[in-house]
Amino acid sequence: MASEKVTIEQAVQKLSEANNNSNARLHALETKIDEIHLNLMEQNKNMNMNVPNEMMNVQEKMINQIETIQKRTKELQDTTTSKLEEKQQQWEQLTDNIRDMRTEMKKICEALERKASRKNDQNQLMEENVSTPHTQLYSSTINESFDNGQSDHHNITERRHHADIITQQTSPMGYTPQTTHTIVIPP
Repeated sequence: MASEKVTIEQAVQKLSEANNNSNARLHALETKIDEIHLNLMEQNKNMNMNVPNEMMNVQEKMINQIETIQKRTKELQDTTTSKLEEKQQQWEQLTDNIRDMRTEMKKICEALERKASRKNDQNQLMEENVSTPHTQLYSSTINESFDNGQSDHHNITERRHHADIITQQTSPMGYTPQTTHTIVIPP
């Protein structure tokens, strides 16, 4: 018997059709047995003879076979129905799990988008506010420390170097400035 992939609904439909066919055949056999029995009874009346025991035995065997077939068909139908119901429950559970997974993935994606958006907003703020009160405070401190008679060239170079360090600390990861500065420290 070749196996084929079918949906649960198709399997139920095929089982129903097979069951209907079996029931129709069983009904036909029962009708045939009844006809044989009636014919035998009529012959018995007409011939005024007893129906041979062999005929009764054959009839009994046929009835037993029909009952066995009906019982087996019912068992197969019940087994198949319970398996189909189990598969249906598994399918529904799988569908629910996939739905839950999609919801979780959507939440994760939304959280990542919010995080990326916040990081982008922070990066834009850092780029817009390179000269902050913090950097201005350190620049004025450096100016005051070098105003005690040392060269203006050294003072300017030191301020540039300090501003570069602050810019590197506040710039996004992976960003390196394109310009370089030389620090000259007088003796």
